[in-house]
Amino acid sequence: MPVKETLLTWQLVHTASDTKLLSGQTVTSENGKASVHLIVDQDDVKRLSLKDDTELAFVVLPSKESNSVFHEYLCNGESMNRY
Repeated sequence: MPVKETLLTWQLVHTASDTKLLSGQTVTSENGKASVHLIVDQDDVKRLSLKDDTELAFVVLPSKESNSVFHEYLCNGESMNRY
């Protein structure tokens, strides 16, 4: 279920080498949606011998606090190193 104004902390990880390729944060819009544009450096693609996206994990951790209430999400408690 989309939730507006939720902070999304994300990482794009090469799973075999546990290499973080990209990371960032974004906030969902009024309709609860967010877009993240991923452009992986071609030097990383060559260095890691990436053939396709099956070797990558896109990890997202949501968080939100409003009126001093921290909202829990079902996926909270997961770490950025789990994929």
